Amino acid sequence: MKITKFLIPVFVAFIVFSCSSEDDISWKEISSSETPSVRYDTCSFYQESNNSFYIIGGRSSQNQRYNDVWKFSIADKEWSKVSVSGTSLDSGGRMNYCVYDDKNDIAYLYGKNGSGNALPSNILKYYVNQNKLEELASSSIPDTSLRGHSISLLKSGLSEPSLIIFGGEDAGGTINNDIRVFSINSKTFEKLNVSGTKPSPRTFHTAAISDSKLIIIGGKANSGAINDIWSFDFTTKKWTQVNSNIPLKGYYNSSFYNKNNNSILFYGGKNSNDNLSNFLKYDINENSWETIDNSPKPGALSGSAIFVSKNEYFYIFGGNFLNDKNESTSTNKTWSYFLGN
Repeated sequence: MKITKFLIPVFVAFIVFSCSSEDDISWKEISSSETPSVRYDTCSFYQESNNSFYIIGGRSSQNQRYNDVWKFSIADKEWSKVSVSGTSLDSGGRMNYCVYDDKNDIAYLYGKNGSGNALPSNILKYYVNQNKLEELASSSIPDTSLRGHSISLLKSGLSEPSLIIFGGEDAGGTINNDIRVFSINSKTFEKLNVSGTKPSPRTFHTAAISDSKLIIIGGKANSGAINDIWSFDFTTKKWTQVNSNIPLKGYYNSSFYNKNNNSILFYGGKNSNDNLSNFLKYDINENSWETIDNSPKPGALSGSAIFVSKNEYFYIFGGNFLNDKNESTSTNKTWSYFLGN
């Protein structure tokens, strides 16, 4: 009798552990009663307070462009379309063209990609809980025609909270390595004067603000993919090269800055005519890289929207992939992957 009492909880614990482990470590495709149309190149951000994920706009492989807003609830595992009031939102590809202020629950948008060209763009402020858009600056301000740039939010280090725009390609096809600053309160837009060696001009790179420094990773130049890391100090106004020959492949990688552990997650990307399936983590503090997973799911994708939830699940939505006929095709699938130990 004593042996039976001992074995039963052990057996139950084994079953629970086996099932939870299998569920946690594998990729899971998520079904939703309502789903955004197939797309890639969306603006996206994660709202931790409500444990929700937002996508804005994007485009499909059929060259359709969108101006809608969608919300994915982590608790319900459901997508829902959001009705937004205020300033109208133009259609266009917007990957990396928005940044979220979690303290004030506001997202800022700048930039628009259409027909392979940089298009004039206004600067928008999205009050997430109010579902309201407000124009901060019109498309007539200087340097508004950019694509392939990055936008980050700097709360301290300059005279006021600012949007930091780096790199990108203008309407004439010129790629730059400038830092442009939009001061949110005074609504001024200027190019920052820097000293010393700068990163090479680039587009479709990754950017993040860490300890009031701008981190730039990878990207694309006219000659192809760039595989280096740079850090800009807003106090000294100087760039420092952190690393070169990093394991990140290609460009146009989907990325998410995880403030909880000061790291950046990467998925997929593009290299020449091929899409990639990189799934990597870069630890900013340790300046180290880790391969998360090499499994075939959810596939080689570029332009996906990704994020990490507060319960350490990695999510990926949409993207562009090549089918078995080497044709470019967009998807609207949602996947999850458990990152915890």
